[in-house]
Amino acid sequence: MSQHSGDNATQATQLARLLDLYGVPDGASEQAIRKILEKINPGLTAEYDTEVVAEVIARRQVSIDDPNEHSLKRMLRSIGAIEAEPPTPDSHDVGEPVEHDDPRAQKYVQTAYYALLSEVEHATEGVRNHTLNAVSYRFGRFVAAGLLNEHDARQQLEACARISGLGEREITRTVKSGLTAGKKSPITLRLRPQADTTVIPPQRSSSASRTDEGGEDAEEEFWQARPVLAHIRQFARARRVAPWAVLGCVLVRVVMALSPRTVLPPLIGRSVSLNLYIGLVGRSGDGKGAAEGAAADAVVLPPIETAGPGSGEGIAHLFAHRNKQEVVRHAESVLFTAPEIDTLTALSERRGATLRGELRKAWFAEPLGFSYADPAKRLPIEAHSYRLGAIVGIQPARAGDLLAGADAGDPQRFVWLPVLDPAMPQTPPTEPPAWKWTGPLKWQALDAVSGQRAIEVCDAARHEIDRNHRARHVGEGEAIDSHSLLCRLKIAAALGFLDGRAEVNADDWWLAGMVAAKSDQTRTEVIDALRHDAAQRNEQRAHAEGVREVIRVEHVEQAAVQRVCRLLRRKLREAHDWMPHAQLRRRLASRDREHFEVAVENLFDAGQVEIETTSEVTRYRSIEETT
Repeated sequence: MSQHSGDNATQATQLARLLDLYGVPDGASEQAIRKILEKINPGLTAEYDTEVVAEVIARRQVSIDDPNEHSLKRMLRSIGAIEAEPPTPDSHDVGEPVEHDDPRAQKYVQTAYYALLSEVEHATEGVRNHTLNAVSYRFGRFVAAGLLNEHDARQQLEACARISGLGEREITRTVKSGLTAGKKSPITLRLRPQADTTVIPPQRSSSASRTDEGGEDAEEEFWQARPVLAHIRQFARARRVAPWAVLGCVLVRVVMALSPRTVLPPLIGRSVSLNLYIGLVGRSGDGKGAAEGAAADAVVLPPIETAGPGSGEGIAHLFAHRNKQEVVRHAESVLFTAPEIDTLTALSERRGATLRGELRKAWFAEPLGFSYADPAKRLPIEAHSYRLGAIVGIQPARAGDLLAGADAGDPQRFVWLPVLDPAMPQTPPTEPPAWKWTGPLKWQALDAVSGQRAIEVCDAARHEIDRNHRARHVGEGEAIDSHSLLCRLKIAAALGFLDGRAEVNADDWWLAGMVAAKSDQTRTEVIDALRHDAAQRNEQRAHAEGVREVIRVEHVEQAAVQRVCRLLRRKLREAHDWMPHAQLRRRLASRDREHFEVAVENLFDAGQVEIETTSEVTRYRSIEETT
């Protein structure tokens, strides 16, 4: 009777995965399976009853294209070689043997090596020990055949097992047992007798034309560069949302599926986290939430834990909490979402707010937490022990606060992508099936000291980053902000992982340049919109101030004229007779003389002054004096 908890389907899934890891051939009978497993891991066969084994045998008779088949097995099938078990009563060799120095053998072993280490690293509780034993056994067979160095294999197995959470004693015992059992059965590699399955990549335009990162043609080439990019655009337009916004959300979700120990290499100074921030730019109601939802459906990824904005101190609480005197980690990866930039701004403007500073640190995966005087309040999160992504909705009219943080590198840490699609077709295309992402099966080795896995970066990216870094130091040319190129490198890495590779190649770097160009264009449009709005506000303010000034001047002038009218009437009454123009004008103070003509006309119109003009002189007399 099975000792596993759960139903037969769960046990069958566990056993099928273990058989794939052990390399047990698909055609093996129940008797052969139990015989092989007993030799590999005594006692394991007793955990699964006949009904479970029968279901596993039925499951394993699947086609190569079955989407439910274990991705490791699908990948190994596609390479064209097969691992032949030692003869069993119900098995037979297929194909011609492959020499160990044959490039096809080396490719097969190298691919299987990194893929199997990834299985150990990501094994879940309950199957971690069995997974480690299975992969150790598989490596032992490679070692015995002279295809793998035992010391390197042991070191990498132990490092990946530590990441999965197994203890040192259990790791040492299990790795030793698996390697020892595997070395008793050297592996034989044979060519699979089937049609060539080599995938020929689509033709790309010359590198010269790819340097032009502007225009509709360049964007079209971007979306047609890879099947997954074409899929994202078609899916986005089928859902009536912007492809660029959906791509940004997909990229950050891909990064969230990676271990935080997977990093960019130390091109300058130190290794850098892949943590990625996306800004979805559009007015409220333009479709930021719709783009996020479409991205989740377009590419199937492992479940992602999400959280809304809070205080800077709260970021550490996303990953850990205190249980009495002990810090307990409850999450490794969290996607931070803020539909409106106003929320982020309001939290950042609170007195003593630390949110922006913590987000800056998290982009590099620097240590989080604060050094409170009371140790019981401290919640330290070690560098590169967490994965934080961010998707923030940015309304152009509200982006001023984020852009104001340019000196600190705030806007440069975001990839700015539009939520509107000017080229949206009138009729939506057919929605394609969801893209099933399985992740890279070839991984770089973990560093024994740091415990990190630095991905490979192409020479083109290395040289451009280094050239720009030197230009900043020596003051040559227009050096780009280092955050901008680092952000582009993160995008390139995300594109590589989306494509199923743990590396940044030249195409990834070029494609990331296209995304970065779209980001720069979108950010520039936001800045221009803010400037235009500011200019309009200034113009409106100036107009309002001008109107007010005109009214004020008119009021002052009117008061001055009235005062001069009173003065003139008094002067004329005091004269008791006609008074010449020059004489009357001189009776006024210099500051009042500019209002003389207007005042006299007003008095005349009001019937209070009489005016007489001859060829020689103009003179005035108070009307009252004539009666």
